[in-house]
Amino acid sequence: MAQALTSQTYRLQDQKLAMERRSRELKNRMQGRRKGLHVEPAADLLDSLQLAADRDFEIEHLNRETEELSLIQRALDTISAGVYGQCIECEEEISPKRLKIMPWAVRCISCQQRIEDSANSIHHQQPTSWEPSYAAI
Repeated sequence: MAQALTSQTYRLQDQKLAMERRSRELKNRMQGRRKGLHVEPAADLLDSLQLAADRDFEIEHLNRETEELSLIQRALDTISAGVYGQCIECEEEISPKRLKIMPWAVRCISCQQRIEDSANSIHHQQPTSWEPSYAAI
């Protein structure tokens, strides 16, 4: 029993260190991206469009990195609260394999899949009666 607890404690410490390392990495990368976001005057319309596309690309990366950083912080908070590895939906244990791959996971695979399926079904709904349908065009 003591051996299993020690092994679990080491695994938790490893995951915490991995999340803290990833958090630092993301913060550094995001700081660099923010410095690169500036509006430059462009010589012509084509250059202006390219610069705008580049900015949009950087902003999208910043958004994803911000979301990942938020998930990491949330997982670190669960470690502090003593509930790390517990699904926030069903309160069952999150698979150790899942946590090894994604230490900041807050949902078990089943609950995460259900949420993703629900989000996908919302995006693929049929248009309501007031929405135009372009299927026949």
